[in-house]
Amino acid sequence: MIFEYAPMIIHIGSYKLLLLKRGAAICWLFPLETNLRKIKTDFYYRKQKERSYLMSKNINKAVVMGAGVMGASNRGLLASVGVQVVMLDIVPPKGLTDEEKAKGLTEQSYEFRNRFALAGIDKIKTPRNNMLYFKDAVMNVTPGNTTDNLDLIRDADWIVEAASENIAVKQSVFKQIEPYRKADAIVSSNTSGVSVHKIIDGLSEDLKKYFMGTHFFNPPRWMALFEMIATKWTDMDAYARMQDFAENTLGKVVVNAKDTRTSSEPYRRFRSGSRAQPGAEVWI
Repeated sequence: MIFEYAPMIIHIGSYKLLLLKRGAAICWLFPLETNLRKIKTDFYYRKQKERSYLMSKNINKAVVMGAGVMGASNRGLLASVGVQVVMLDIVPPKGLTDEEKAKGLTEQSYEFRNRFALAGIDKIKTPRNNMLYFKDAVMNVTPGNTTDNLDLIRDADWIVEAASENIAVKQSVFKQIEPYRKADAIVSSNTSGVSVHKIIDGLSEDLKKYFMGTHFFNPPRWMALFEMIATKWTDMDAYARMQDFAENTLGKVVVNAKDTRTSSEPYRRFRSGSRAQPGAEVWI
């Protein structure tokens, strides 16, 4: 069933009003003798077909590049709704800590090479952080690193970069992703302060087609807003698939924003009581 669409026929004098979408001014007036039953039915099944297409390409596996606070928070939410999540971060560049040496670890040890990703899982598991809907959801998260485990990207439906707000770092992450992603995998950045157009400058046309900005407001589990930013290259079918996932799987209110650095504006409007509707465009 397509619950967001509620086609209705309303008689107004010698005319019929066809209302196609609940709560929005999407309607047409027709002469009374017009057969609206077929129009209404065709519209319903067209939307059902579009929804079926989106669901057939749903997001079942995600890879998050970066195990910091936002990366961990994103993974906790995704794991809670049943998505298989891979958490990748770099191998520690400064070698073993004294504690790791005392445990007998080497630089080839699993615990050392995946130190940052495992620390991210610890953040997710900590009850006071409230990142999970239920504690067993953490079993949907797999740790790894960007030296040994980039092959885990190959079957991912969504790859999201959650590295530090440094354009050079972000660009290096996408160069790592590019050879491994499958053809229709959505690729995005969780940036809140770097231009998404600049981030993918110099990357392949195919990656640009499936790239967009996807910014969770912190903490992702509790904040309703989910900011989406298309680039001039973004494929609108991929964008619609991401929006469908955000609204109908994550339960978010999607804000379609421009590529600017004032990404706090949707949050300020939300907190002031001007709540955006799903799919509403906020030009900032």
